[in-house]
Amino acid sequence: IGILPPDVNHSYAQFAPENGQIRYRLLAVKNIGAGAIESLIEARHKSGEFLSVFDFCRKVDLRLNNHKVLESLIKSGAMDCFHCKRSQMMVVLDKALDGALHQQKEQERGQFTFFTMPQEECGFGKNDELLPDLEEWSTSQVLANEKALLGFYLSGHPLERYKNEIEEFADFTTTNLKTARDGQEVRMIGLITTVKLTTTKKTNERMAIVGLEDMDGQMELVIFPSSYTQTALYLKESTVVVVKGKVSFRDGFPKMMVSEMAGIDEVYDLIKAVHVDLSHMGPSGFDKLKAKLVRFPGKVPVYLQLDTNNYKKVQMVVGEDLYVTPSEVLVEEIKGLVGQKNFSLTL
Repeated sequence: IGILPPDVNHSYAQFAPENGQIRYRLLAVKNIGAGAIESLIEARHKSGEFLSVFDFCRKVDLRLNNHKVLESLIKSGAMDCFHCKRSQMMVVLDKALDGALHQQKEQERGQFTFFTMPQEECGFGKNDELLPDLEEWSTSQVLANEKALLGFYLSGHPLERYKNEIEEFADFTTTNLKTARDGQEVRMIGLITTVKLTTTKKTNERMAIVGLEDMDGQMELVIFPSSYTQTALYLKESTVVVVKGKVSFRDGFPKMMVSEMAGIDEVYDLIKAVHVDLSHMGPSGFDKLKAKLVRFPGKVPVYLQLDTNNYKKVQMVVGEDLYVTPSEVLVEEIKGLVGQKNFSLTL
């Protein structure tokens, strides 16, 4: 069942069915209380759907829907229904609140109402609601805000952009790690979510307990003093890392005893050799591959598997002038040429 994001025009306090899916509840958004939600829904029922952040501020009770509430609504994606960028709404939020607060105070005094005076006389002229031309926040910032306010990533995941690297370099994910043998050495890619620094009881040496999250779930990494020095540079929350270590089922669920760690931007530096099977490509296969290799000169050897005249496969290494510097582009181009099953890496 699909989960629809929180939405000021469609969400209620609790989860609710909507067109065969579930609409996320507003009470689950951090910093938003029941009073603010009740005011929001009452205004929506009375005046119809909100049209913009300015329209929202005009219609709701701002004593309950204060700056913190509106900031949480914007950052959680609950105002994406206004079809503008979250960065734009945050920039004009103070202006929208100030104008609406002034209007509501004047209404309480009985001096005028918004609907009985021209817009230009009550501070809400057409030009006053123009949004500045801004870039949207980075994907990582958008997702970090969602995680902070909703408890999880809703519109995407920080690791989605590293899908190719995960497929190429990770042996396991948190889903299938339970199939590994106790003590088996594995390699995984994930996002560091928590870092707890501590010391050993006997020697008082530094070690760390780290939370790692991938696209499937979460797990715990244990970094003993012997590995701490090498890994310390990467032990920061929201850092995407490649980790290598041994699996332990000592407590009944898998943990990793980390031996090595690297940043995701260093993953291609781990490649020791490239292997390409050209046996199915015919005489033109090498020339096509060569045209790709010469564009990425480096120090990593490329091993080829070829057919000979007597139909036996042989392996050979290319000349040093065709050694490469591996990258995502090169890997994808070779796979596109020979196919995934005819390509592999030595790490």
